[in-house]
Amino acid sequence: MIDLLPDERIDDLQCKGHHIIQNPNMFCFGMDAVLLSAYAKVKEGEKCLDLGCGNGIIPLLLSGRTKGSSFTGLELQKDIAEMARRSVAYNEKEDKVHIVQG
Repeated sequence: MIDLLPDERIDDLQCKGHHIIQNPNMFCFGMDAVLLSAYAKVKEGEKCLDLGCGNGIIPLLLSGRTKGSSFTGLELQKDIAEMARRSVAYNEKEDKVHIVQG
């Protein structure tokens, strides 16, 4: 069970049963992130880095549709990075998806 903060919601990503935590007062992903994740090619065993990952949408989507070994999201804002970490935990992807704040 993941605790949601005020104004947060859990959205279905329609990809391998994955979900994401979003807060419309802070950050919600848009169609551009979905298109970018569909365009990106991550081969088996490769590592992927998403700079400015927001709530972690691209690492989560890529982890569900590619055979990459590791997906790291780097986010500057502490509260949004924490929201992304909780989404990773909700999806039980801590072994492949890592969110770094900095």
